[in-house]
Amino acid sequence: MEIKEILERFKKDTKDHSIEILHDDGLYRHLRFSKNNSSAYYFDIVTWPGYLCISGDMGCFTFSRVTDMFRFFRDSNGELSINPGYWAEKLQTGVGHNKEIYKEWSPEKFKDVVSEALNNFTDDNDDISVDVLEEIKESIEEIISCSHNEYDAISAIRNYDDEYDIFADFWENDCTRYKFHYIWCCYAIVWAINKFDEQVEQTWK
Repeated sequence: MEIKEILERFKKDTKDHSIEILHDDGLYRHLRFSKNNSSAYYFDIVTWPGYLCISGDMGCFTFSRVTDMFRFFRDSNGELSINPGYWAEKLQTGVGHNKEIYKEWSPEKFKDVVSEALNNFTDDNDDISVDVLEEIKESIEEIISCSHNEYDAISAIRNYDDEYDIFADFWENDCTRYKFHYIWCCYAIVWAINKFDEQVEQTWK
């Protein structure tokens, strides 16, 4: 699912959500968002100095970057704009950086990379005989047929007898995509902060 599609899904999932401020003391906050306390698509936002954690029905992610993480995530335009790549660098995942928390294998991207490599090869080698080219295309189709399993797909590339260096640049490509739940939660954080700001503004009126 594309990021824009996930945004539309998020809007649908949370259209009847309301905010419940369970705790609000400076940098220490606990907000809950749900539809009439239903567990479906509910989520909590908890902050303490230097950290923000979102948890609930769509997963749990903890970020750390600045003292007030609302300032880090806040969208000054009041829109739902996210920066999933940069934000992923701020995820707290134990020791080191674990991409598996927010990314997953993408068969579609793998197919695109393999197909593009073949197209580039054929464009640059128009002197190849028809028979040889047909053999190459058949062998590439076998690789593409492995796309649904990451291990099988990568093994197919590694074991390919690449006489013509078709996949010389393959390893420079990223055949993963952001996980649905990670993107959903990124949108949830920005949306939640907007709702919190609106609530605070109404309180002071």
